[in-house]
Parts: sequence; C-alpha cells; structure tokens
Amino acid sequence: MKKIGPSIMFLLILVLASVWHSGYANEGAVKGSDLYVKHCQACHGTDGKGNGTFASRLNPPPPDLTAPKFWNRNGVEKKIAESITNGSGIMPPFKQLKPNEVDEIVKYLSDTFRPK
Repeated sequence: MKKIGPSIMFLLILVLASVWHSGYANEGAVKGSDLYVKHCQACHGTDGKGNGTFASRLNPPPPDLTAPKFWNRNGVEKKIAESITNGSGIMPPFKQLKPNEVDEIVKYLSDTFRPK
C-alpha cells in the first residue's frame, strides 16, 4: 500500500473539514446554514426546535421546525420564504436578504429539520 504524502493529507483534511462545516458538500447549503445561524438561530435554536436564546421572551414562541405538523402543510416552502421575506406574527421581515439567500435558508431548513 502506498503512503499518502503530508501535502496530500493536508489537502484532504481541508476538503473534509469544509464539507463537515455544515454537513453538506453543496455550497448553497453551506450558505443556507451560515444564514440560518446569523438570522434565525437566536429564536429557532441550533436544533430548530424553537428553543433559541430569545425564544423564551417571545409570545407566541417560534415554531418547532422539526415537527411533522410544521412540514405537513401545502406549499410549506413557499410559506417559509414568504415569512422570511415579509415577516410573520412577531417574526420581523428580513428584507435585507436577497431572494437566492432566502431560497438557501429554505433549502437548509428542509434538508436539516424536515422529518425523514
């Protein structure tokens, strides 16, 4: 068996670390993850259960993004995108986000929190 040189091993580690960063190899999913952390996680939580740092101060609390009931609605992805863009209840609108960024967040939510 051939040995892997140190520089090849280093490159392999870098590639694996960048994929591991968000659990996705897809650049859009990485951006969606980063955008979620920046704009959503404080209320919706790291695990999407609506238990973020600010959640206890909100009435009503943020929805549990992992609940089947949340995902079992017609056009749920479109409704999520509209909520991000226009706000929903006490959730403020995120007008500073570009449409592709909203799409990346929606994809991240679906890939990460939708029950399989």
